[in-house]
Amino acid sequence: MIKKFLKKALLVGIVIVHSPVKSQAKYDVYDNIAKEVFQNNPPGGVVLIAEKGKITYEKAFGLAQIELNVPMKTDMVFEIGSITKQFTAVALLQLVEQHKIQLNDPIIKYFPDFPNHCKDITIHHLLNHTSGLNNFTSEDSWSDVWRLDLPLSKTIDLFINKPLAFQPGEKFSYCNSGYIILGALIEKISGESYANYLQKNIFDPLEMKDTYFGSRSKLIKNRAHGYQKNKEYINAEYVTFSQTHAAGALMSTTHDLLKWYTALYNHKVITPKSLALATTNYKTNTGEPTYYGYGWFINEINGLQTVEHGGGIFGFLTYAMYLPTEGILIIVLTNYDLYNPEALTVKLAALATNQYQKAIQPIKLSPKKGRSWVGNYEFEDGITRSILLENNILYSQIPGRDKIALIPVSDNEFYFEGIAEAKIEFSTEKTMVKALLKNRMVTKTGWKKTKKDQTKTITLNEEQLQRLVGEYKIPPSLTFTLTAINKSLIVNFPGQSALELWASDETHFFNKTVGVEFIFDKNENNNVTAVTIVQNGQKIIAKKSIL
Repeated sequence: MIKKFLKKALLVGIVIVHSPVKSQAKYDVYDNIAKEVFQNNPPGGVVLIAEKGKITYEKAFGLAQIELNVPMKTDMVFEIGSITKQFTAVALLQLVEQHKIQLNDPIIKYFPDFPNHCKDITIHHLLNHTSGLNNFTSEDSWSDVWRLDLPLSKTIDLFINKPLAFQPGEKFSYCNSGYIILGALIEKISGESYANYLQKNIFDPLEMKDTYFGSRSKLIKNRAHGYQKNKEYINAEYVTFSQTHAAGALMSTTHDLLKWYTALYNHKVITPKSLALATTNYKTNTGEPTYYGYGWFINEINGLQTVEHGGGIFGFLTYAMYLPTEGILIIVLTNYDLYNPEALTVKLAALATNQYQKAIQPIKLSPKKGRSWVGNYEFEDGITRSILLENNILYSQIPGRDKIALIPVSDNEFYFEGIAEAKIEFSTEKTMVKALLKNRMVTKTGWKKTKKDQTKTITLNEEQLQRLVGEYKIPPSLTFTLTAINKSLIVNFPGQSALELWASDETHFFNKTVGVEFIFDKNENNNVTAVTIVQNGQKIIAKKSIL
């Protein structure tokens, strides 16, 4: 899928407020920040901020339907993607409260036909993404079936027989597959469909009248249409809700989600004990924090706990964040899957809590010190980040993204320009250079690669390069081109900066800066038919268009 290669940065936007923001002026500041996100695209979104249940900012931007020029309204219904998971988790906790299941129950207790490698997976592991199951929506093969309306058992068959990626509890690895099984468990224990269970036990009691299990055929009032972009805006690729199910099939509005969070924290849905279970930052078997509870990421903004989750499904990106101690809720729902609602949410949360009242005081970077940090750093999550120096300014660049300027506050500590609470710190340990990437609660370690890690390059002639140039397509609808300029191969993705590739042999190209490889396939006539893109352990196959 496209998101494997054009992976969005994990870092999110910062807002630096130079003086305290008066409450009566916040609306205008919120508005200016939101306008920066939505002003340049026809698709749009809805932003809502509430403090202790009272809406303090609400606005719709852009178009709900481009073809008919329908403006967005604040009561529009969006596909919310993985925000669905918190509803699934709460439904499971309701069943726990009713003593129908226990969190440490192995799933084979309820699904005895599951293969033996599932014997140690518990309900807790599924809720917390520590099961070891393979995430079926990350498999290249999913694009062959995602349009098919499959019974839930057949969706589970897409992944259940594959070997585990790791032993249950050993690691955190975000996994839609686990939540599909949880949906099946809700149906088995309750005797109702997942959709009916939520309707009776959550949506109706809370009067969430604009929240639905998704449907392509049902007429849904105020439905926003989803959009993607290749060379131009297109209607979002079709994916069946029967496969996204309890992992990502719900539709809702900002108003209904406000009702949801208000009810949760007034303990009208589950008990305080159950809510505490859902919002605990659990650890793996080795003691590493997962930064995830049950259906929510657990993070912080400058020491204030956040309970948050995003959703991404073709044509829609969404984000919701709640700060329990402050009673602040920020919701951003969009109908365009190239927005970054998480970045906007964090900016708004930072402003709403008045946490950024002091300006960062940059220093003048020593050129010698700046050069010492330049290089490619491989981080523990497998992502390679390049540190570049241009005109005595350090930049950071990750695969498929534009470079970001680093603001020095000391010779070894830098904030990311436009990035919320994200900074990078460099240090030297013996002969190795280490980088600590800090993004709110999460810290990741990276090590600078040595010259031994560099791949030797060769120069191909014009005829060899011309065999590779052309248009390539990644299912379902992403098209990119390869061109040859000055004996180099240039990759052009829509909306991305051009990327230069170097050859290690006639069919193997790479760019160490962004940590990507292009491996070309040829047929018996020596004609290129496809390319495999390898990045961060993921593979995508793009077929060459035949003119």
